[in-house]
Formats: sequence, structure tokens, C-alpha cells
Amino acid sequence: MKSLLAIVLICLNAQVICAKTIFKPIDSVKSEFFFTDENTHLIEGQDGLKLKKGLNLFLFEDGYFSAENKLLYYKFKQTLNDGKTSAEILKAFFKYTFGKFSFEIGKDNVNAGPGENGLLLSKNAPPYPLIKLQTEEYLNFAGKWSFLIIDGWLNEKRDDVSNPKIFLFRLAYKPFNFIELGGTRSTMYGGAGRPEYKIWEYPTLLLGKDENVVGSKFDNDGFAAFDISIFIPKNKLPKNIRRAKIYYQDAGTDMSAFWQTEDSKYHFPFGFKLQIHAYQAGILMETEKNIFRLEFACSDPLFYTHHWYYDEGYTHKDFSLGHPYGRNMQNIFFKHKRQINGTASFEYKLGMLIQPAFDSGAEKMKRYYLSLKTNKDYGNIMAGTYIRLDKTDNYDSNFSPTQYNIIVKNKTFLTIGYCLTYKF
Repeated sequence: MKSLLAIVLICLNAQVICAKTIFKPIDSVKSEFFFTDENTHLIEGQDGLKLKKGLNLFLFEDGYFSAENKLLYYKFKQTLNDGKTSAEILKAFFKYTFGKFSFEIGKDNVNAGPGENGLLLSKNAPPYPLIKLQTEEYLNFAGKWSFLIIDGWLNEKRDDVSNPKIFLFRLAYKPFNFIELGGTRSTMYGGAGRPEYKIWEYPTLLLGKDENVVGSKFDNDGFAAFDISIFIPKNKLPKNIRRAKIYYQDAGTDMSAFWQTEDSKYHFPFGFKLQIHAYQAGILMETEKNIFRLEFACSDPLFYTHHWYYDEGYTHKDFSLGHPYGRNMQNIFFKHKRQINGTASFEYKLGMLIQPAFDSGAEKMKRYYLSLKTNKDYGNIMAGTYIRLDKTDNYDSNFSPTQYNIIVKNKTFLTIGYCLTYKF
């Protein structure tokens, strides 16, 4: 019996390395404990991490198989909160790299854009089945080019259209090392009772020729964005700053363009004009031991909504697919991460959220928050703490990023957490 147990333990902890092949059935095991006195609490950009009032326990286990240009990765999650338990495969994908490109199929999520959380796609929502093609290295042609293409399945029962899909294309260009220009197009489409498309119809889906034409096969929830990032040359920076960039993104959930059926009009200089906007702007600076980020974002009252996908809108399992706080909001935060030494770090974040921000005469929630995270490595064991204080002027009791229930009452919430990770 002892011999059998020893064999099982060896298998669980096995790391097989042969040439460029690595197999780790279990790479790490992570446990997270949280307590919050808010009925439902969001931790932004964390693969759909939602806390319920009281004690929350999350367990994660991941592993991988890597062989030269192939990677198989998986991550499991178990949850105990609100008196309920659940288990799921959080992520599982196969990735194949060839030349400067990679192809991925499985369950994953992606952040697209220059900000901490992309306006059109971020890692805020839980991972979903997808197919992804992207560049792993820049393509050199009169500058540096990169692209990202995603087709995903948002499998869930919804009050509007169940099981919709999402398609995203992003293209970025660096004519010089100090500037990057990006363009992103995403569309929520399909689902129960909605049209399906052949592969040769995707260019029409991408261009949005008949988007928002009632009765059209291509009447979908489309978004477009452009962004610019300015990388300040190192010789222009103080000696202690290694990297600095300023970025800006403008997104629209509608556009007027000469190729569209419903509003055919040419707009100088690119031929189109974005409408119903969301904006994001920020500054990122790095020193040897510090990372600083100041970011502002806002979104129109109609952003992340559509007449087909109205109740839940541009979400997946109650989480925004883009900016964590969804539509009709203003959000600003400052974040500082400090690497104290090779084994210890801390991070604090100070922010403010107004929502709904742009409805005249409506009651608004103003939410102020301060969070602190610490991490410390003890060999193969990593320990971390988390504490966050939220204070609201009025309170939104609806967790949805597209719906509100403003209670005219000021509230204060405390969330604390502890994390332990064992790396095999």
C-alpha cells in the first residue's frame, strides 16, 4: 500500500524533461480565501472572479505539456461560496507555434488593446471556447506589424439571445520604435435563432456593411476602435526609468462609413467615423523595481448594448467582455507595484468609479476604492495577502455591468483575502 501511494505521489509531482519536451501533470496548486461584506463583489480582470458575501474559497490546479513548438495547457477551478460548491475546467487549450505565428484552439480569454483592460476584449470575463490566430513576433514590412484574430463561443443561457459568438480582429503597426498604431474590430453575433455564417462571409461581418440594418443577416453588435501608444525614447527618460509609454484608445459601438448600407457617407480622412464612444487613456512607467500606471476610461450609456443583445449586452456570464465596469461609467485609477527584492513585492491601487455617469438627473453611484496586495516567496511556496476598502456615495446593488439598481444610501465595504500557491 505504501509503495502504491509513493507511485501516485511521484506521478502527481512528475516533471518529465526530454530534449525540448517538458511534461508537468501538475505545475502548481493555488488556494485563495476571501471574505467580503458586500453581497456580490468584483475583482477586475481576473477571469471572472466573483465574490459572494461571507467566506469564499477558490482552488486552482494547472499543468502543461510542452514539446518544441507545441503547448497543451489546462487549469482547473473549484469554488465554495454562498453555501454552494462547483468545479470547472477554467482553461484548456492547445497552441501550435510556426515561424512568427501561433494557432490556438481551446478555452481561454484575451486582452486586446494598450490598456490594463481592453475596451473591446479583456480578461475580465471567464474564459470561453475559441480559435485564435496571432503573430508571436513582429512582421517586418516598412515597419513592424502584428495581428490577432479570434472566433469565440459564449456558451450560456441568456435572457436576450443564448449562446452568442464573438469575432475579433486586431492589427497593430509600428512605423518607428517610439510609436504604435492599432485598430480593433469586434462583433457579437449569432446565438439561438440568429444567423450562422460561412467562412467566406466573415469579411462582410468584419466590415459591418449591413450592420444595424433591421432584417439584415449581418445585423449584429459591432464595435471598432483605434489606439495610439507613444513609447518615450530611453535617452529622453531619467536614468532610473527603463520604459515609459502614453496611450489612448477611442472605441465606438456604431460607425458611419461610405461602405455601409444604412449611412453611406465618406468621412475624411479614413472614410469612416466612430459613434457612441468609449475612451481610454493612460500612462505606464517602469523602473528596475517599480511599475506605475495611471489610467482613465469612460463609456457612453449605450455602449456594450444592442437591440438584439440588450438585457445582458456585451457580457459573458454577467461579466463585461471589455472594460470591467461596463457601460455608462467613468473610472480612474492609479496603481503602483514594487518589487522589494527577488522574493517579495507589494501593489496598491487607488481608484474612483462613477456609474451611471452620463444620465442627466439620474441618481449616480460614486465608488472610491483602495486595495493592497502583497506577495512573498518561500522556495516553492508563494504566499499573498489582499485587502480592499470600498466606499460609495449611493450604491448600485446590481452586479451586471449593463444594468443598474441605485440605492440612495452610502455604504462601505471591506474585502480581505489570503493566497497560498505551491509550485512543483
